[in-house]
Amino acid sequence: MQATTLSVRTPKGSAVSGIACGLANGAATFAAGVVMALAGTAAAQQFVPIQPLSGDTSSALSGISADGTTVVGVSSRPVPVRTRGFRALWQSSTNPVVLSGSPDEQTLASAVSCNGGAIVGQVTRNGISEAVVWSGGVRSSLGFLATGPGRSSLARAVSCDGQFVAGQSINASGLDEAFLVTRTGSTYSPMQSLGFIGPAGAAAESSANGVSATGRVVGRASWSQPAKSLSGFDAFAWDAPAGPMIPLGLPVGFGEDGSASAITADGEVIVGATTVGDGYGSTVLVPFRAAAGGFEPLSPCLEGSGAATAVSADGRIVVGFNNCAGPNRAFVWDPVNGYRLIEDILADAGALPAGWALTLATGISADGTVIVGNAVAPGFVPRGWIAVIPRTDAEPCPACPADFDQDGGVTGSDVEAFFAAFENGESCADTDADGGVTGSDVEAFFTAFEAGGC
Repeated sequence: MQATTLSVRTPKGSAVSGIACGLANGAATFAAGVVMALAGTAAAQQFVPIQPLSGDTSSALSGISADGTTVVGVSSRPVPVRTRGFRALWQSSTNPVVLSGSPDEQTLASAVSCNGGAIVGQVTRNGISEAVVWSGGVRSSLGFLATGPGRSSLARAVSCDGQFVAGQSINASGLDEAFLVTRTGSTYSPMQSLGFIGPAGAAAESSANGVSATGRVVGRASWSQPAKSLSGFDAFAWDAPAGPMIPLGLPVGFGEDGSASAITADGEVIVGATTVGDGYGSTVLVPFRAAAGGFEPLSPCLEGSGAATAVSADGRIVVGFNNCAGPNRAFVWDPVNGYRLIEDILADAGALPAGWALTLATGISADGTVIVGNAVAPGFVPRGWIAVIPRTDAEPCPACPADFDQDGGVTGSDVEAFFAAFENGESCADTDADGGVTGSDVEAFFTAFEAGGC
């Protein structure tokens, strides 16, 4: 079943409508370079299970580096209780390597930078949990927003180059609050509290789930309307260096409760989950994709709940989970193929072993071809997995070269779109249809463009 194709424009001045502002050229260049470098490396569907560390019984993956080389996650056992964060360079070995920690510590890995050089997560010792970064063989503690016996913090996200780390920490009121830490050289700043949607209150909470290359943080924050006796959580965005935190401004009927899970490195696309009415007086949580041009719910049904958890560098491939057909299942979405279960793609290619139920997708490489997540393996054993799925989301070439961006008009944006395709050597830039992308295509394009169309 295809995904819902509703496209809803967001309110002017909302966080979503401002996503495209102030982008970092370096981040965009990196993302484009990664996509070009990895294009074509995945020739066929592959499925790779990740085993737990020695002596453990379960594994789970939480993320993958943008270059697709490094996965991170958690290995655990129930008796005696032990949780250990790990990384794996899966293309050379699927055996995970434990991250530094003493025998009396519990560790977890939440996210990894673009080249795998920085891993963020948490270390728990003597009942105190603290956000940390592993980088260059060194573990750095990031501290807390408030001290005291109940102090706790967790790093959930790291920017492409490792400069920014975001997460949540218990504040002085004893509630979770989103934080941002900035690295200068090898030194990490004290935690910067990101606040809340609206004024702080007795029940105000927030947590950060993603961060762009420029320090644009997205996450989940509480809101309340005492006059209406309403409260809930909403997706938010916060821009470095000083914010403020603002709701994403999703359309009417959406966003009464929700969260932003991830953001592209260039800050253009945000994904997450938000509520929508199910037609029977209740609400369900549906995955969404939001960009400057609009908001799109991705679920093909209103009978279950789910969330989008990660997005490719170009914002076109989104992964997450949903339970339309009963139990949670991992999905992938793109604008051409719509919503698809990852299990079905792998099974159709003969790449999925019998008995595996892929319940959650947690991360995706920059080029959109390598997806990681968690599953229930045969014997009801929790396992992390990696799936390599070649992209099939190429848009058809424009029927009229002058309207290169296929928006129905012949404008300057068509010139920009043509030259982007031309510089990348894309087949659609062969406007004179001679089988090559050369200077004659530029002439053919402008001939059609100056004529006002075809």
